[in-house]
Amino acid sequence: MPKSKKVRKPNPFENKIPQNSELKANRTFRDGLFRFLFSKNKEYALSLYNALNKTNYTDSSELDFIILKDVFFIKMRDDVSFMFDKKLTLYEHQRTYSPNMPLRGLFYFADLYRKGLKKKDLFKSSRLYIPLPQYIVFYNGRKKADEIEYLKLSDSFNIPDANKSFEWTATMININKNHNKNLKARCKILSDYSKLIEKIQQYNCHDSLENAILKAVDYCIEHNILADFLEQYRWEVCYLGWTDLDEKEYEEAKQEEIDEANAARDEALAKCDKIAAERDEILAKLQIAEAKLKAAKIQ
Repeated sequence: MPKSKKVRKPNPFENKIPQNSELKANRTFRDGLFRFLFSKNKEYALSLYNALNKTNYTDSSELDFIILKDVFFIKMRDDVSFMFDKKLTLYEHQRTYSPNMPLRGLFYFADLYRKGLKKKDLFKSSRLYIPLPQYIVFYNGRKKADEIEYLKLSDSFNIPDANKSFEWTATMININKNHNKNLKARCKILSDYSKLIEKIQQYNCHDSLENAILKAVDYCIEHNILADFLEQYRWEVCYLGWTDLDEKEYEEAKQEEIDEANAARDEALAKCDKIAAERDEILAKLQIAEAKLKAAKIQ
């Protein structure tokens, strides 16, 4: 059932968005939106984890996000990585098909493991136990792909590995329309994300990307598709589509919004104090007048 419309929050990025012809749409916004969605809310990430692993965990506080902005020469900005259930999990969104995803994942996990271990421990005689890696790529591009594809690092070896002595796999899951319906049924957030992207693509056929995002966000809120999230982060989502939002810009914009709210609150409190002072002055004058009136009656 469509959700009743609410008053829009002011746009905290209004002064940061280029105007008119200077506005450049960010064609990789889908990747950034995926990360923004599932890294802003632990419950969303846990819901996706449960759907993939067919588990029923409920305590999202046990899930710890991990952020590594630079991994060797590859800047992994559109990932969701976390520690949970003794697993080191990486979710990555891709709008373009790439056979190099296993190599990217290998670099990323190597850096994560390196970060969590002390170099001297590698030389101990006792075995070091590490979290089980789980590398999932969510594919949302136009090139046809199977429901699930297992991309193997060994396919990139310049000569065949006859002994199959080393392997690293990226599990690619197709989340386009009419794909992996059972998975989406187990995770409404993933399903809603796919619907939002589909709606943006529909509007984008007849309008600019920036306008398509605005229309799609309004449509999804009205039809209860990621409604709570989009109401809270409407302008952040739109800004992801307009330009390349990074954490610093995001925090600066949010701080500006907080500063403006604090200034408005202080102004309102100052007016209240002024009104209270005027009220006290009037009450004092009234008391004096009443005292004079009472004295006059006695005389």
